[in-house]
Amino acid sequence: MAESFKGKILRIINPVIPVEKIVQGIPRYLNFWKDYKKYKVLLGGDISKITIQPSIHEKDESHEFDSHYQYQPLWALKKIEKLNPKKHVDVGSQLNFGLTLSLTIPVEFIDLRKLNISWPNYTMLVGSILNLPYEKNSLESLSCMHVIEHIGLGRYGDPLDPNGSIEAAKELSRVVKQGGSLLLTTPIGKSKIAFNSHRIHTTVEIIKMFSTLKLINFDVITDEGKYLEKVNPYEYDTSRYACGLFHFEKI
Repeated sequence: MAESFKGKILRIINPVIPVEKIVQGIPRYLNFWKDYKKYKVLLGGDISKITIQPSIHEKDESHEFDSHYQYQPLWALKKIEKLNPKKHVDVGSQLNFGLTLSLTIPVEFIDLRKLNISWPNYTMLVGSILNLPYEKNSLESLSCMHVIEHIGLGRYGDPLDPNGSIEAAKELSRVVKQGGSLLLTTPIGKSKIAFNSHRIHTTVEIIKMFSTLKLINFDVITDEGKYLEKVNPYEYDTSRYACGLFHFEKI
């Protein structure tokens, strides 16, 4: 069934200005101004120290929970604790993951964008996932979480390339040494390109991209947000937007 013109417009503008946020926002803005008027009264009318900066979406009964970004760092930390490497390198993942890990082992973080981070045991390096600053077969422990699906779509200022995920996989595979591990997470399910946000790959495609490595273990975060360990990767190739948690090793 063809998508309606209205549907196309909503799909395009929704990531920029989520329509549901606009709808929810109207009564929440009204409540904000009611609270503001009450607060002025409590201050005795002295508003010299007040600036207006509405935060209107935090009164919901439950917290927003992004299962991918909450579970994947815990998964990786548990894996790395067992591997017990001398050093760990992370490419483009969540900052808090690497910073937390640096409390126990040295961490090097690679990203396209320079970040002014000063923290013991933690080194920030500017670099590209397509040209990592490491020799071939040199890294004992490497992670890259929720990154390769973006490469080549231009979202982060990187060059457009339909094979971006494949090229990133080649470079990650290149730098892992024999016996070393790569911890990779990425959306899995029915193959799709959501331009310019991300790609979704089947597990068959991911395993093929990393054909020079061996899949040691596969865990998953399902469409329903459940974290499941040691499952069959191929059972999730019909997912809408699950997260594959791949532990690869170079044999």
